[in-house]
Amino acid sequence: MKTKLLFSILLLSLFTIAYSQAPSSFNYQAVARDLSGNVMKNQAVKIKVSILKTSVSGDVVYSEAHSVSTNGLGLINLEIGTGNEKTGTIEGINWGTDKYFLQIEMDKDAGNNFSLIGKSQLLSVPYSLFSGNGVQYDMDMVCDENTEGTIRYNSEIKTMEYCNGTEWTAFGGSVHDPTCGEDFTDPRDGQVYPTVKIGNQCWMAKNLNYGQYKECVFQNNTEGHSDVSNNGIVEKYAFENDTSNFALYGGLYDWNEMMNYKSTEGSQGICPDGWHIPSDDELLTLIESVGGNNTGGKNLLIGGASGFNYKTAGYRTMKGKFSDLTVGGIWSSTFQSNNPDTRAWNIYFTLGEDNVSHSTDLKVVGKSVRCLKN
Repeated sequence: MKTKLLFSILLLSLFTIAYSQAPSSFNYQAVARDLSGNVMKNQAVKIKVSILKTSVSGDVVYSEAHSVSTNGLGLINLEIGTGNEKTGTIEGINWGTDKYFLQIEMDKDAGNNFSLIGKSQLLSVPYSLFSGNGVQYDMDMVCDENTEGTIRYNSEIKTMEYCNGTEWTAFGGSVHDPTCGEDFTDPRDGQVYPTVKIGNQCWMAKNLNYGQYKECVFQNNTEGHSDVSNNGIVEKYAFENDTSNFALYGGLYDWNEMMNYKSTEGSQGICPDGWHIPSDDELLTLIESVGGNNTGGKNLLIGGASGFNYKTAGYRTMKGKFSDLTVGGIWSSTFQSNNPDTRAWNIYFTLGEDNVSHSTDLKVVGKSVRCLKN
């Protein structure tokens, strides 16, 4: 069976940058799927990586092979530059003098019968490799007219910066944790969450399930109500008040409880350390990364192309009842500006529909939470 890869390229080498000697590798991540769109989970495959010069049909200046296994999400993580069966040297590539393209081939049976998966231009030079051609990083260097045009890596904010003659300016996007795509264990309760890299964001690929169970009580009122309170204990609703649903769908949280009774956009809220509640802009970035509103639903739902794997978990209504499981929403940390006390932004899914909706809802409604890595 032919197989395709949905892939994203990390164009910057990660974390450790040696100032006296340039690193000779950079990271690459992919999700492997068959032609039916099914994720190839826990499967041994062989990947051939080639770097082409000038154009997609240009000469191969470097190639290597990796025998790897996909993880439980179908993810493949490679460190390009460390493979086997090499031709050429990655250190010998002069990144500053031409365009370069990445070609990916795969044998799903882990042999040498490769099928072309795709070609993509390296739109950003792997800067730590570029340093091998003469660019050095000095974090104590002063930015002035004498160092204008110099590139450095800022380890505090994990970005590349260049000197414009007066100050250091970030560019090229963040350099992200290479462990994204591996399971994360919440140290507070030991629960394990798969993670997935989508665009430049690292998401939990499972609905948050932290806190103590709180029963929903129906009240027939027009304003809506919350059954949780600011009592120093994180409380969560279970779909249909059935705690066995926590393992399947995670918890349902009203907005204030999720935010830990703060209102600052991007707050940590009830997420573990190193993670936060996504802002509305960050949720919109997620949607754009998977094709926009019209196709974002199918790509973000369970089994979708992105690996986000949102499982519709229903929601707790303003009166304390529950919807059915064909729908579900994910809160943002952004309140509605003209109704800041009562409404906040969320994205909303319907099982079987391709689109994803973006709207506000009452803060007392219980919805799913997905944490985003800082």
